[in-house]
Amino acid sequence: MTLQASELIQTYQYFHHIFPEDVHIARPLVQYYQKNGSLDQAYRMAEDMGRRMFSLGNITLAQSFLRLCLQLQPEDSGDIQSMLDMADVMEDAPSGDACTFSLIEKLSDQEAGKFMQQGCWERCPKGKVLIHQGDVDSRFYVILEGAMGVHLKLADDQDLYIKTLVPGEYFGEYACIYRLPRTATVVAEEDSLLLAFSDDVVASLMDLSPEAGDVLMKIVVQRLIQSMTHIHPAFSDVVEGDHQWVGEESCIIDLNDGDILSYKDDVVYILLYGELLVLPEVDGCRVFSENDMFGALHEHLSLPNGAQIQSKQRSLLCAMPREIFDSFMRAYGSFERWVDAQKS
Repeated sequence: MTLQASELIQTYQYFHHIFPEDVHIARPLVQYYQKNGSLDQAYRMAEDMGRRMFSLGNITLAQSFLRLCLQLQPEDSGDIQSMLDMADVMEDAPSGDACTFSLIEKLSDQEAGKFMQQGCWERCPKGKVLIHQGDVDSRFYVILEGAMGVHLKLADDQDLYIKTLVPGEYFGEYACIYRLPRTATVVAEEDSLLLAFSDDVVASLMDLSPEAGDVLMKIVVQRLIQSMTHIHPAFSDVVEGDHQWVGEESCIIDLNDGDILSYKDDVVYILLYGELLVLPEVDGCRVFSENDMFGALHEHLSLPNGAQIQSKQRSLLCAMPREIFDSFMRAYGSFERWVDAQKS
């Protein structure tokens, strides 16, 4: 099911409230108001965007919106014309950062609209568990109103609160990209309105715009790795900023059944999902399972000379750089003790 025309316009209005400086959202709204005869509303939005772009130093966009204001209300042109005159002498000024929706910033207005139209609204009352950790589902959600809490269930059945997601943020991207069981539980902390997409829609977005796909993949990788560090015992005392550091600097390796890992000596590998076999197979050969860590950076994590790693099924690994591993070994006694305990 896709959004009805009225729902699509309301979705744009929600997004404009969340991202008031995003031209991909404002321009279609201005055009909609013009088309439907709401010229005062179109003027107010164009004027507001012109001022916002002007204050950010995005002079070309400011000029575009301000000239539209002159077309909509030519009799009220004094202040607008003054800003336009000033903009003409500031075309080389540096631009500031605007509050924009990262998922559509690389798309054209038409592409962004087509993407959003393929979603559907889903209302989530306060207290509802929308996603259960471990479930198999592939829907992706953007929050339009409300707030959603992210929780992890640890091995001892303890509930670990991770963060609260607010309007404009999205979740459920792992399942769409990697088709994995849900890695966290998501609960509505207040009555919420969500824009939901199927995995097919997300896949078509990535095909439509590789740049938009790159933005989404970067966020997916960071969140997937950060989730791992919150439940892995080696990272139990790591502060939040260092959880983020691991997510930003590490990468994900995706192996299919039977693939051999291209092993590197300057990283430590942590198995996020799946099973790995150490080759050549001998009696009592080692199998790596989820949360196992290995690599050449420490003797207790290293493999036998000449050993290879083969995926026994679809597997995902985190490759954590030497800089982070060495830093954690120095800074966190719990991390060092966990690594030392891996001695065979």
